[in-house]
Amino acid sequence: MSGETLAEALRRVRKALDVAGIDEAAREARLLVMAACDFSAADLIIHEEQRLNDHHISGIADILARRCQRVPLSRILGKRGFFGLDFMISPDVLDPRPETEHLVEVALEHIGHESQGEFLDIGTGSGAILLALLHACPHAKGTGVDISGDALDIARENCRMLGLASRATFKQSDLFSAVSGRFDVILSNPPYIPVSEARGLAPEVRDHDPPLALFAEGDGLIFYRRILREVHDYLVPGGLLGVEVGHDQATRVAALFRQAGLQTVRTLKDYAGHERCVLGILA
Repeated sequence: MSGETLAEALRRVRKALDVAGIDEAAREARLLVMAACDFSAADLIIHEEQRLNDHHISGIADILARRCQRVPLSRILGKRGFFGLDFMISPDVLDPRPETEHLVEVALEHIGHESQGEFLDIGTGSGAILLALLHACPHAKGTGVDISGDALDIARENCRMLGLASRATFKQSDLFSAVSGRFDVILSNPPYIPVSEARGLAPEVRDHDPPLALFAEGDGLIFYRRILREVHDYLVPGGLLGVEVGHDQATRVAALFRQAGLQTVRTLKDYAGHERCVLGILA
């Protein structure tokens, strides 16, 4: 490997990821090499015949070994891109995923970028949903709540790094227990995977996301039922409630929305075609 070119390293890394069963091996190979060598995406094209030094080779080997053990690349790097922003993550927070960006998009459609409203993010974790929404709405304010104090430490640090500390508040709260006031938008990506389905999860999820943020007892719908029992006390008339759901839960959660009296209830598909979000308006 010593003295191999950048193009050769990319091919080698892609092959190793393929053998390890990593999805999107070509994309991950590029990201891995960029991170290990501190290269940009443009560097991968412009300098593809550049020979790598020992430092580069060593860095690639270290990250590649951990990724082939199914440690998520975002966990190795300690950060994840979400809605065009970089978020610091830790073992205490869920790794934000692209499908969750749909919640931010739907909220923006509902309130618009010039909104001066108030947003609530329940189970905020890294703060990704709330902070992405506030970044897109420069006149809005918001609150993120989580039962985990360690998760809130990460959310506050992300808030500071994004320069949003004057418009975001984070509180330790079991759903609405420490929340006051009313909100124009309430969003949540709560734990929804039934404990009985843990063994079927990909190692990247099962072994590296915090169980507190993943699993729910019984049929997995307990947190939606709890949110819907109280949401009328915290959502303004005409306000939006949006939640992420498991790949086979949308129909049942939508029924719960309607039973709770929410109007214009609809579901939204993710990039894989699964019904991933449920949305409703308080009349």
